[in-house]
Amino acid sequence: MYNMNWMQDKIRGCLIGGAAGDALGYSVEFMSYGQILSKYGPHGITRYDLADGVAQISDDTQMTLYTANGLLIDDIQAAYLEWYRTQTGEYSPTADAKCWISNLPALYSRRAPGCTCMSALQNIKCGVPVCNNSKGCGGIMRVAPIGIYGALHRWDLAKTARMACDATCMTHKHPLGWISAGEFAVVIQSLLELGEESYKVCLEDPNNLGDMLSSCSLAVMAYLKTDVDDSKIKDLYMDFADGVSNALHLAGTDIKEADAIRQIGEGWTGEEAYYIAIYAMFKHLRNPEQAIIAAVNHSGDSDSTGAVTGNLVGALHGYDALPDHFKRNLELHDVILKMADGLYITQ
Repeated sequence: MYNMNWMQDKIRGCLIGGAAGDALGYSVEFMSYGQILSKYGPHGITRYDLADGVAQISDDTQMTLYTANGLLIDDIQAAYLEWYRTQTGEYSPTADAKCWISNLPALYSRRAPGCTCMSALQNIKCGVPVCNNSKGCGGIMRVAPIGIYGALHRWDLAKTARMACDATCMTHKHPLGWISAGEFAVVIQSLLELGEESYKVCLEDPNNLGDMLSSCSLAVMAYLKTDVDDSKIKDLYMDFADGVSNALHLAGTDIKEADAIRQIGEGWTGEEAYYIAIYAMFKHLRNPEQAIIAAVNHSGDSDSTGAVTGNLVGALHGYDALPDHFKRNLELHDVILKMADGLYITQ
């Protein structure tokens, strides 16, 4: 238990929750739902599957940390290039590193780094334009710190959307890849900005939290209208919004979680990862642990859907609301807390 104010606890919750969902899902990322049940039992994976006593994070949490460090140095692209260096070379501390985490040996572990991120960053490093049509979830899974920064610095939500979209578009060029990331960051900011009384109101009636999501959508639309002004992209956004509505609808039904998530998708793309996270958060609005568990037990990109869900429920409920067994043995736990506190003191 920590003696800290409301906002600091929620920022810690956002980053630790994301890492917890990432670590829980990383063990089953490439398994089918049937294989998960066969190995872990009828409830699927509910506790960390430790490797040498550690719940390993994946590239999702690594890149989230580099997004956060990039905000602190005001250069997200430079931070991503340093992450790329950790994935392509051996540990080599250097005084030239812009990010303090780049001199931590643990960040050099290779945890299935996404091909799109790696190839795009290689292009950027070589001065070659990034040309792809990827809407993979490698964008959305890393931008929660932008929502945190927006809340701390009282950014207009449209600015947060722009910052997250720009950070994602460095590597993922399909509009749904960066639109989903933009909306996710805006929702993270809005959840962090909930005061204690507003938080209680949202838990009493999910419709209140749904109204908050509607406000977030309006902010993203304002960004698209002002900064993008492309009718095709706006049409894609309307399709994306329909997907969010479907996820909310499914959360309010009695359909089994695995069946509902199967209807939504597998989370390999940015929009599907977001839909699954929204579904899990609303399905288990008062129980962040169960939301994270629901988000990883499916035949899909379990670490990313777990990470995005963990970011959301951590931002909503805070660090103290997360179960202790999700904090124990979590790789880089103290580093993540240090990064969260580093963001907090910049306000």
